[in-house]
Amino acid sequence: VLVSPSPDILDTQWGDSGLVTAVKSTKLRIVEYEFIPFYDKISIDSVSQKGILKCKVLDNSGNNLIILNTHAQAAYVNTWPDDGLHENVRTKQLKQIVGVIDKSEKLPIILGGDFNFRTDKELEIVSKIFKYHTINSLDAIFTTNKLLTKPDFNNPFGSDHYSLEITISSK
Repeated sequence: VLVSPSPDILDTQWGDSGLVTAVKSTKLRIVEYEFIPFYDKISIDSVSQKGILKCKVLDNSGNNLIILNTHAQAAYVNTWPDDGLHENVRTKQLKQIVGVIDKSEKLPIILGGDFNFRTDKELEIVSKIFKYHTINSLDAIFTTNKLLTKPDFNNPFGSDHYSLEITISSK
């Protein structure tokens, strides 16, 4: 189980991003990991340690894959799609995620999390580099290969802050 780092007591960040990546130890093993904080944040998110939790895992057959988990900028406004400021920051964060993927090894990639998508433009930034995706409200799972056999958003109401659970097929 990987958990995003909690901020130091003396840090200006007072909230963690709430990211957790867990794998079934009988099937997968985490061999490398890092937390990559977002460069841009606004509103209450500016004091949260939001970013990307990246891990490289190894399956029982010796195959590696990359799992990225994220929680992007929320809107904090009563209007949709947005007031523009939050959307601009979220767009920069999505582009940062794409940059992390571009720098990753050419391995199968799973990207999941709470993206707080408000527009098709935001969705396109991420979806253009993936072959497959499943979206439920603000949450999404993207893959470069057909790896998922069962996405489960554990969320009957379509709101955010519920877990995302997937079963990976290595075939």
